[in-house]
Amino acid sequence: ATQDRIALIKTVCTSTTKPEDVRVYDEAQFTETAQFELHEGSTQTETLHFKVLLPVTNLSRKICTYKTGMCVHTGVEPMGNFEPREEPYELTYKPNPVPSGWHVRGAYKLVTEFICDEGLCCPKMTANMTIVKQK
Repeated sequence: ATQDRIALIKTVCTSTTKPEDVRVYDEAQFTETAQFELHEGSTQTETLHFKVLLPVTNLSRKICTYKTGMCVHTGVEPMGNFEPREEPYELTYKPNPVPSGWHVRGAYKLVTEFICDEGLCCPKMTANMTIVKQK
């Protein structure tokens, strides 16, 4: 099946504005809905650890962000081409600033897909995120 091309091992999220704020999600949490909170105005950096089971070309990560059931942002980040190998790949995404202001606070749903030329590379993931006021 196309969805068995990559296996996500873990993702590590850190805040550049609060270095002690580190979240780690392992493969068990990829199959359930993760819950997390972000402080407005912070900057988040994410490192993804994954294994390639079959060759993938033009792999990218697509995240659709929903608020009150409506898609408010879609982001696609190219990752590259990957071949199977014994050791996992590690990819750090560019820092992502969290917007601030009363209008961005609240609950969001994130739907993440990893897509390559061959199609969807692993099952979709869902997370619930809340943006809260900076303390």
